[in-house]
Amino acid sequence: MQVGGREMDEVIRGRKTVLKPLEVGDIDMIVGWIQNSEIESKCLDSDLYAEDKLKEWFCSCSSDEKRYMLNTWDNKSIGKVFLTIRDGMGYINIMIGDMIYLGKGYGKDAIKTLVKYCFDELKLKSVKAEFNKNNIRAEYCCFACGFKKENQSYLDGYSNGNYTMIMNRKDYIGY
Repeated sequence: MQVGGREMDEVIRGRKTVLKPLEVGDIDMIVGWIQNSEIESKCLDSDLYAEDKLKEWFCSCSSDEKRYMLNTWDNKSIGKVFLTIRDGMGYINIMIGDMIYLGKGYGKDAIKTLVKYCFDELKLKSVKAEFNKNNIRAEYCCFACGFKKENQSYLDGYSNGNYTMIMNRKDYIGY
């Protein structure tokens, strides 16, 4: 199905979360979340979350970029998930924007659900998560989901103020 000249992504259901394709109307909610200084300080590339930049990006995304709103099962939007696919690898970026839902397993479920989709449906060889090095919650969540520090030539997996973790298909045990 095509919407606005681009292919519409499918809904992906987890145990606690539902990943629904991002719509242009959702951008205002994401911008509102990023205006919270606590959320903004943990966000990767927070300067890209200005409303005009997000709308421009939304309209110019390729078929290798999938964008989802992270919803609860009762259809409450609590965050966003972006997936970029390159060279058989998935690159995920997740944000829980509604602080009431932090620390309650929604991020972990969204990551595990997206990893399952990447390996079982898209048949990718690995999935990488990159996040702000100050986001300890994201680091813990990725470890809990089975990600490992990526072997990199730079110190401790840090690059440009970001932290990268990886899960290879051979290490995936299912969800």
